[in-house]
Amino acid sequence: MTAEDSSSKRVRLFYDRWSPRYDADQERSPYLSYLNRHYARLLAHHRSSLSNPTLDLGCGTGAQALLMLRMGREVVAVDVSPGALRVLKAKLGRWASACHIVNGDAAHLPLRGSCISSAYSLGYILGHFREWPRALAELARVLKPGAHALLEFENAFRLEVVYYVLDALFRGRLGSTMGSRAQLRGLLKEGSYIWHAHSFGNPLSIRFYAVRPWRLRPLLRALGLEPVEESGAYIAQQLLPIWLGGREVGSRLKGAANRLLCYIDAALQRARGLRGLGFSYFVLARKR
Repeated sequence: MTAEDSSSKRVRLFYDRWSPRYDADQERSPYLSYLNRHYARLLAHHRSSLSNPTLDLGCGTGAQALLMLRMGREVVAVDVSPGALRVLKAKLGRWASACHIVNGDAAHLPLRGSCISSAYSLGYILGHFREWPRALAELARVLKPGAHALLEFENAFRLEVVYYVLDALFRGRLGSTMGSRAQLRGLLKEGSYIWHAHSFGNPLSIRFYAVRPWRLRPLLRALGLEPVEESGAYIAQQLLPIWLGGREVGSRLKGAANRLLCYIDAALQRARGLRGLGFSYFVLARKR
């Protein structure tokens, strides 16, 4: 079994275990709920570029697929997790005929070439696999010439790295996800780290692969995907230390702090020179 196959199988098991409570956990997490609201704004903003049929690459339990279906789009929903796809199928209702569910791996899409008119991949989907450039190549293969793809990547050099460095110096006492020096070294040198989902009741861990934006653009162009628009998000929120959520601090105070950081983040997103500091890096690309 190759390392890539092993990674795909672990991702499948990870989300199969999480899928029954995934939607509820998304709503409870300030971080995930904020990102979901941002995804909704992005999809609405780019709706004219996302024509039928549109590919939802790594659809999960279908939050974004349902948004696109309500916009009148025909969605090809692809995910590696059968458990997540079962949750999506149960939610489709009257949109079932417009959503084509496909169980498949992003690096080996079970779709013919040049059959998709647009695509989007939100939620760090491409960062789940060591061979994420192969997944990008597969996406380029199935897109028609002129098709647009809205893609999200995890940025290895986000502003939050300052917090990680401080936490590593204090031997993890600040409670970041990069509390060990080995984790931080892996992110900065190799662009990868291990994420533990224990707080969501998932006993498994999973490795994520982040990108360096200045290396991403040449790769996209080499695959025939020309960047049209780039943006960043989640620049400020994680300056609110993660450990604050676990301490006996009033929920009103935490909520007020998070809302303030949301406003700051919205302002920073509009600053051209700061978009590369976000945890999330978005690219709208056009297939040549």
